[in-house]
Amino acid sequence: MKEGDRTVIWFVIGIVVGIMITYGITKYKKMNSKTEQEQISTNERRLFELVENTRDCVYYFETKPKWRYTYMYPSFE
Repeated sequence: MKEGDRTVIWFVIGIVVGIMITYGITKYKKMNSKTEQEQISTNERRLFELVENTRDCVYYFETKPKWRYTYMYPSFE
């Protein structure tokens, strides 16, 4: 086998390994993003239930981009 043929074989092997690593990283990130999304939706649902079922005054005040109330408990609006 010639030296040039070996170089081509190693180049192809490098490309295949690179593609496999990229595929694995992409699958791992997608799997983790779904887990994070499930956690966020669970936390949002818990927060919504807490706010809707409380008897206290609850509001959300934004400071950026400008100062304003984003949410206020319905009985105090």
